[in-house]
Amino acid sequence: MLTKLFFLLFGNNVDAILADFHKVVARLEKAETKLRDRAAAQRQKAAAIIEQASAARQQADKAARAASKVKDLLGD
Repeated sequence: MLTKLFFLLFGNNVDAILADFHKVVARLEKAETKLRDRAAAQRQKAAAIIEQASAARQQADKAARAASKVKDLLGD
């Protein structure tokens, strides 16, 4: 009953409704692609920051070992 009513009321506009639906789906797909690309770029930035942090940690550890050796040499 509702289906018949729908087509009686909107039967002439079914093609227009489908066209609008396809436009909305296309916009959603475009937005999804944009967000996925943005997320991939953010992951790359995060990986670079992690790499820098790891290098800084290694330098800090190296500096701490050197400071410890100097401290041992000075006899403190």
